[in-house]
Amino acid sequence: ATLLPSSPVAQEAVRRLLRHHPKLHPESSAAAEFRRLGLGSLPFLEFDVEQPWGCFLEEPSPPQSPVTSFGAASPQGLQHAFLPGGGEGHEEEEEAPTQQPTARRADPSELAASVRDSLGGAGIVICVLGPSKCHSQDSEPLAAAIARLLSQALPAPAALVTGGLAGPQRAFARACRDDSRVWNLVVYGQYSDYGVGQDLECCQDQEERCAVMARVGDVYVTIEGGPGVAQEARVAAERGALVVPLSRSGGASAGMFDFPRSALSKPEWVHEEDWALLGSQDATVEQSAAAA
Repeated sequence: ATLLPSSPVAQEAVRRLLRHHPKLHPESSAAAEFRRLGLGSLPFLEFDVEQPWGCFLEEPSPPQSPVTSFGAASPQGLQHAFLPGGGEGHEEEEEAPTQQPTARRADPSELAASVRDSLGGAGIVICVLGPSKCHSQDSEPLAAAIARLLSQALPAPAALVTGGLAGPQRAFARACRDDSRVWNLVVYGQYSDYGVGQDLECCQDQEERCAVMARVGDVYVTIEGGPGVAQEARVAAERGALVVPLSRSGGASAGMFDFPRSALSKPEWVHEEDWALLGSQDATVEQSAAAA
């Protein structure tokens, strides 16, 4: 069965309708559920994260918890999501859902500690932060080059951690020479679809995943990014983790969205030449990756 009408004309009408409606943020739990069902190409998932138009149908950090299923995953659910009153053909008025008590959230620091215990005794944890969609043509090659260097140079106990998103995080994971050291933090019931590394289900929703991600690493490499990446970097920097921004990639990594100012200043022990390579558009991808 399919969620779109079988008629090509009707399918195009639905797509045209959805293109003019609010969009789902690609990092939201609802968008992840659609991708899991093989519906990632639906029009209301197609938009520019950094420069969206209209409004979001669901924010990247949905407030509800826990995320176990998305009601619009069935044809009836889609009707209630997009049509006034749940669509035509419903003669009986449905009762309002009973208000359920909000589940108590686990402390993100405690969750992060549990995640570290699950990383196979990793001595150092290096996390990669970035958006699900790249806006610089160099971002994914940068992520891949850094992955090749780190996975070859670091001793075996080190863990390389992503948030299970597309874009530079996926490029990083797939380029690692030893994918047994790659761990992808995902929401319960979801998966990264990388085909490499190990997915670690550790949180109820994207908000909790971001909170855990910001607390689990010793070193953070950031590529591009929006407000979410900036928030993760702020939390990481405030607790003393090392944040290395690839500022040449733009976005949060170049100082936007209240990215931590401390991470934008050259540490005393870093050479001026290496720091300059992180932001140089004239440097090759390999040079900037080696400087990181």
